[in-house]
Amino acid sequence: MTFYHHSPSTNRASIKRLGLRLDRSQIEGQAISLTSISTFTKGFDTWAVDVRCMELEEDFQQPEDPNETWYLAYQDIAPSRLRLLAQ
Repeated sequence: MTFYHHSPSTNRASIKRLGLRLDRSQIEGQAISLTSISTFTKGFDTWAVDVRCMELEEDFQQPEDPNETWYLAYQDIAPSRLRLLAQ
């Protein structure tokens, strides 16, 4: 199963090297946001994330697109699970 993560293109080198990492500077409330829909926005990269065997929590905040679902990952996501779609 694949979900998507959008990040500023300035983070590309770090994500390729380290993957998606939780913000360790925060004590609580840290999560990586993933979405069911890939979108392409100037200045942002779209990463396909292989979420097989990952524990995710559905984020029930109302998305702008009714066909879109958001999820939260509470663990780092290794580079081997990521594929850059848009640059």
